[in-house]
Amino acid sequence: MGKGKITKICTILIASLCLSACGGESVKKNTESSAEYLRELENGKYYIRHKDLSCEEVYFDQATFNMGNKPMSPDSTRVMWNKDLDDIKIPTLYEGESLILYSTDVINETFVLERFEDYGYTIGFCGIKATDSGRFSISTKAEDKCTYPYGDTDVILNYENEVVILDKLGGTEMRVFEDEETGEDVSASLTRSGTIYNLNKDGEYDAELYEGTELHKDLAFVADIHAFGSMEVTETTDYSFEQASNVINIAIPEFFNTGYYSVNGMGLFRYIKGESYNETTQFNVPNNPPENDKKTRTQTLPEVVNYGTANNRPISNDVYTSQFLVTQAGELTVRAKFSVSNAYGSEGDGLPDVSAILTTPTGQEFEMQQDEEGLYLHFTAVEGTYTIEYYDLNARSPELIIE
Repeated sequence: MGKGKITKICTILIASLCLSACGGESVKKNTESSAEYLRELENGKYYIRHKDLSCEEVYFDQATFNMGNKPMSPDSTRVMWNKDLDDIKIPTLYEGESLILYSTDVINETFVLERFEDYGYTIGFCGIKATDSGRFSISTKAEDKCTYPYGDTDVILNYENEVVILDKLGGTEMRVFEDEETGEDVSASLTRSGTIYNLNKDGEYDAELYEGTELHKDLAFVADIHAFGSMEVTETTDYSFEQASNVINIAIPEFFNTGYYSVNGMGLFRYIKGESYNETTQFNVPNNPPENDKKTRTQTLPEVVNYGTANNRPISNDVYTSQFLVTQAGELTVRAKFSVSNAYGSEGDGLPDVSAILTTPTGQEFEMQQDEEGLYLHFTAVEGTYTIEYYDLNARSPELIIE
């Protein structure tokens, strides 16, 4: 072998060793960084993994449902809400970052990504219902979860009556009105989840609450609660194993818009379709899922016009009908609750059970099911007008609730 060839080979070897040494430090740092974040992950928990490999657990503060409760479909009664100071704990997943799960248990391959509408800041009431006069009625029963836990509105849990009337807030009458053109109940103050919106963040509002005819005076509530209501549900099986990290990476569907999401009911995260957001960012633009996406199934809240209990029409002494209009197809649950004349006692002792038949716009008939609260039916709705016929009402009056 000639001297020139030996020199050339030595040069190549030295260069290779230099490259290995330079690159080796970088690989070692990445390996150590990876090992560090993996050691911090807890079994069965979901995290947002950022580009620098730091991880934040999805955030569950307060909600009207228990952690881990997965919805079958969007449900307006599912509310997540946080105190103002806790809002910064909601992790942000920017486009290109990862939603991951570490688990040593058997994996359920279907992941439920629930979209929540951002209602903005409010006082600590949800589940507010309109009375026949259009006033705001709020349950005082703790199990109904109509107040933000341990907040200033918890004061109503000490009242004797099961409901109170919020007549005014900040000097403004709280009312629901019927739109003359559509017959729809509308309000400038009430969301579909029964929270009050159009309030100033951290603003203090004097409240007039009535228990019976008795006014509770000197009440004031602070709008320091950030509220979110269930609006879309997507089931996805699109995930991948990361062998080097011992986690799975759950793909965010490409059709997802910027918004607030929860995974398997375990906590909230903020998804940004891009690299930044500010006070003008829109968080409630509906998703538009493709029809032929085999890896996802999305359900959105149907748009419903409830003609209301006040418009129930008697057919005979014990048969009534009520109607509602679905203007956008989707999964929904119809519930009928019943109040009883005092002459029969609060439980309606001795009266036969009420039954009801729901008729679809295409003429199909479905018998409503019974539970402790009354009657209900969960189904996939098409657009059109639905009619419910109630039988054996006797002294009872129906209240129709559509979720």
